[in-house]
Parts: sequence; structure tokens; C-alpha cells
Amino acid sequence: MRLLDIGNERRLRRSIEKVDAFAYEVIQRRREEMRVKQASAAARSDILTAFMRAKDEEGGEKYSDEFLKDVCVNFILAGRDTSSVALAWFFWLLQRNAEVEEKILQEVKGILKDRGAAERGNMAAAMWYSGQRR
Repeated sequence: MRLLDIGNERRLRRSIEKVDAFAYEVIQRRREEMRVKQASAAARSDILTAFMRAKDEEGGEKYSDEFLKDVCVNFILAGRDTSSVALAWFFWLLQRNAEVEEKILQEVKGILKDRGAAERGNMAAAMWYSGQRR
């Protein structure tokens, strides 16, 4: 079906094109940001910026946009999978330990009671029990 570009193959090709276009757009915006604001871009410490500053060990050339796109897509996909697996394990472990679940619920209820709706967005910073359980 790939040769005919129909059905699932067409949908897959279009989806890949959208993801690639998004990654290339991010790369171009970052490149422009680094060109215009070299001082503030230098302060960035993310993976894309690090790869954009680095050079290929074999040829000594800057990495191509295609290589940078592949790195971006790999990290997006890896982050999605690891987050979902981590959450699945968290909830499985939580349901097996009622005492911990109760302490977390009490902590969340206390934060929600003490804060207004506008302040609820950063609950993680106020959670003392979760932070102690490392």
C-alpha cells in the first residue's frame, strides 16, 4: 500500500511530514534566536541548543538540520513513552500502599484549601511529603 499511498500508509506519511515540519520549525526558530540573541541563547541549557553548538566528531562540521530533526523526534517520542510508563507504575504502587495514598491526598487537600484557584497551578512546589519520599 505504500507504493499506492493509500489508507494507513497515506495517514502515516502525512503524520510523519507534520512531525518533521514541526521539528524543522523549532530548529529554525532556535537558530534565529541564537543568531539574534547570542548572549541569552548562550544561557540556554537544553539538548537542542547543545547539539546545535556541537560539531560532528568525524567531519568537524555542524550537525545538519536533518540530524537535529531526528534528535528532536527521538526525544519527543522517548519522553512520551517514559512518562506514561512512570505514571502507570506510580498509580499501581500507590494503590498497593493505602497509607502513602492517604498522606498524599491529605497533602493535596491541604494545599487546595489554603490556596486560591490562581495559585493551584504550582502545587508540586508546596508538597512536603512527596518531596521527602525519594
